[in-house]
Amino acid sequence: MKAYYKALELAQKNKKVLVTGPQRSGTTFVSHCFSVDLGVDHIDEDDYTIDNLDLLADKILGKDSYVIHGPGVLHKVKDILEICADIFIVVMLRNPDEIIQSQTRINWNENEAKERTNMQDSRPYSTVQYERWNETKKSLDPEQYIEIPYLAMKNHALWIEQRKNFSPRQWSP
Repeated sequence: MKAYYKALELAQKNKKVLVTGPQRSGTTFVSHCFSVDLGVDHIDEDDYTIDNLDLLADKILGKDSYVIHGPGVLHKVKDILEICADIFIVVMLRNPDEIIQSQTRINWNENEAKERTNMQDSRPYSTVQYERWNETKKSLDPEQYIEIPYLAMKNHALWIEQRKNFSPRQWSP
């Protein structure tokens, strides 16, 4: 939780946050945590059709505060910073093997995501996305982003509450 609280403290400055990472890395949960804890609007990836940056810009320009749920835009962080230079980036870190297990549980189509992001790589989507992120962050100011390990969130009150209402799809092996 230490990384989350540090991120929350940094996000208090302007209350504009993008929570990203590969799909199934915890972005949905953590974006809701930020939205609740900061008391700001939550913009789901479905609100801007996963990775339509023009539509996303329409949703955020002129707003003083928001949290964007953006797993489909990890590879577009620099483009998002051009739209909103003062947005704080939160990248969820989760073991790629755990991501694959989660994807399998929900019958997630990795090939769709690879096509959408022009990924011509046979390795797991999450592995390639993390490699892309590691290259991107080299050019960012370390104060612009933070990485949060997925399991670091397990003591957050919403984590505990959420698990009470999990569907069989979320729990099944």
